[in-house]
Amino acid sequence: MSTMSAHELFLYCPATLPFVPVVRGAVHALIAEECDTAALYQLELAVSEVLTNVIKHAYKERNDGMMEIRVVRDATQVTFESRDTGGAFEERAPSLPASDALQEGGYGLFLATQAVDTLSYRRDLSGRNYWTITKRLTAS
Repeated sequence: MSTMSAHELFLYCPATLPFVPVVRGAVHALIAEECDTAALYQLELAVSEVLTNVIKHAYKERNDGMMEIRVVRDATQVTFESRDTGGAFEERAPSLPASDALQEGGYGLFLATQAVDTLSYRRDLSGRNYWTITKRLTAS
């Protein structure tokens, strides 16, 4: 049993596509030694999909948006949190898009939800969006 204490990472970065791999790399650096390869890949997939959705949909690829990122690792799991002030996410249950009309987009959040233990979204009364992902350090 690990006696590792919690480790935290905070980032404040532009909501632009070039920063997605920067955030993903920081998450990787924080957890790679304590996480099995499959779980690490699954978390990185979910982080990439959430951030890409924030950039493309909440900020509509504007260059003036910012994202606040917090990642906490403890002995058993990682919690990833993203906060932004972009537009609201249109909530609906994640589902696989129809296969008869093969489309280019729409699979990301479905796949992200399948890859992690929890993926949630909420918007507060002041207009801030909150995405939270949790993932056990060993793949299930």
